[in-house]
Amino acid sequence: MDLKTMLDAQLRGRHAASSAHNDDGGANSTLVAETKDEAAVVAARHHDTVATFGVRSVTHTELRDALGAVRRTLDATPFGLSSYQVPTDDSLIQTIVEGYEREAAKLEPMYAALEGELTMRGVALDQLKVVTMIAAGGCPFREYGLGDGLEHGVAMQLSMALKHGIIFDFVPVTFSDFNSHIVSLGVGVGAALLAKLRAREAGRVRMDGVMFACKGTLAAALAARAFVLEDGGGGGGEADDRAKLALFGMGTDLTQGFDDMTDESACACSMQLNLAAMNSLQDTNVGHGEATKAGLEARAARFGGTAVWIDVEARLKEFGTFGTGSNPEHGWYPAAFRRKCCSAVKASILDELACLVGATPCDLDEVAVAAVGGAAGEVSQASDVTSDVGHANVETNAGCAPRGALIPNAMLLDLKANYANGPGGGTKLGLRHVETKVTLLKDFVGNEMFVAE
Repeated sequence: MDLKTMLDAQLRGRHAASSAHNDDGGANSTLVAETKDEAAVVAARHHDTVATFGVRSVTHTELRDALGAVRRTLDATPFGLSSYQVPTDDSLIQTIVEGYEREAAKLEPMYAALEGELTMRGVALDQLKVVTMIAAGGCPFREYGLGDGLEHGVAMQLSMALKHGIIFDFVPVTFSDFNSHIVSLGVGVGAALLAKLRAREAGRVRMDGVMFACKGTLAAALAARAFVLEDGGGGGGEADDRAKLALFGMGTDLTQGFDDMTDESACACSMQLNLAAMNSLQDTNVGHGEATKAGLEARAARFGGTAVWIDVEARLKEFGTFGTGSNPEHGWYPAAFRRKCCSAVKASILDELACLVGATPCDLDEVAVAAVGGAAGEVSQASDVTSDVGHANVETNAGCAPRGALIPNAMLLDLKANYANGPGGGTKLGLRHVETKVTLLKDFVGNEMFVAE
């Protein structure tokens, strides 16, 4: 028996034992069971207003049922050999539930304020497309609501809604919540997405698409594949474009969870999904050169998707003095959402996303839309201002956004006061002061992808 055969046998032995591990009832978990009354409250949270997007809309039971389907889908991929490393269902449910509870203090006031701003401009939810973002792999989850600045998150979401007809919601757990294990992230977040997709079919949840990047690819693939399989594997024919689920990936070569499909599965996916993968021509993490480009385009086309390319080298001036002024490589799309100088690149990304989900800009006065867009400009990083190599990067969470960025209204001012002073706080207005954190060169790993997730 050669070494490869021995290792393969060991992995399969562990894989066979994983089913018992996953069904152990969560003996080591501290998950508190959800009562019938609590589950009924969760199931009653329909996405009929923007303000409802900040809370969990699927029950423990729905997450558990989705986990079973996602684990079965995982087993059909090469990643199934790592399933023994994935935590129990109870542990994964606890991680998802705690993520929603932890981030509610940011998301609930942010979406309430966003609804007020949209209402003031006469924009209704049914005019917008809702895209669920996977908070991993360099997706701009901090910039659009999971950062520390309420006003900045509102401004970014409002600008995107008016200019592109899109708002983001989140599965509010990150890579670090899963001990930085891609397969655990894939199963946990994939199950949350699948549970939301099922709730969408029941008319409870708005979910027109999913944005993912890099490490989030497997989660998107597992959820989409399980969803397509449940829908009869495409046996009912091709879905109307408006009913298809849009999947928008950045910085991904689509190998995680997509590349191993049978021809039958790929055909079924093409009937139910609209997929686009956007990459830089110079990103060596997904490969570069004509052979790699042709390979990714063929991989995407196999299940009805498209590969979209951006020539970062030709637009290098738009990235400012990125490090030494060289090509940002895999950091191109995180930079697009973090750096003011990259606003045109961000617009290109959001234009592609809007096209994929069938979104259209809101029909408002151009001057008003432009004013909101200017308010959403991110604070430039240190390399946009100085070439001092002693400070390669300044982390700019949303708390650093300029004040007065939005036209204030009573709701926003009241929310700002509550957010700043906490529950039961006084009447003092204004956001908390947030110190700008400087990351020294010796602590910086090389590009903006690797802000801790």
